[in-house]
Amino acid sequence: MVEYTRRQRLTEDLKNGWISIRALSMSYKFPEKVIADDIEHIKKSISRRGKLMLKPAECINCGFVFKEREKIKGPSKCPECKSERIKDGMFMLVENK
Repeated sequence: MVEYTRRQRLTEDLKNGWISIRALSMSYKFPEKVIADDIEHIKKSISRRGKLMLKPAECINCGFVFKEREKIKGPSKCPECKSERIKDGMFMLVENK
């Protein structure tokens, strides 16, 4: 039986469709910071074989979309209305053909 590392399992989960860091954190029972660090590592290591796609986080209150955000971890509050009600960003891994 083959044992996979957490990052290998995360890579497979990201290939299966859009998923948030929060959902992965709950699934793997690791803090969101650890999962965000893992995704950052996967993003760098997969660069030749594929691409990490991102649906940016969005403010539930005013609809502001965090398009320009570079960080993997989600924002804590909206720069427009200061609301902390933020819809999580979603990630998916797309492999090159």
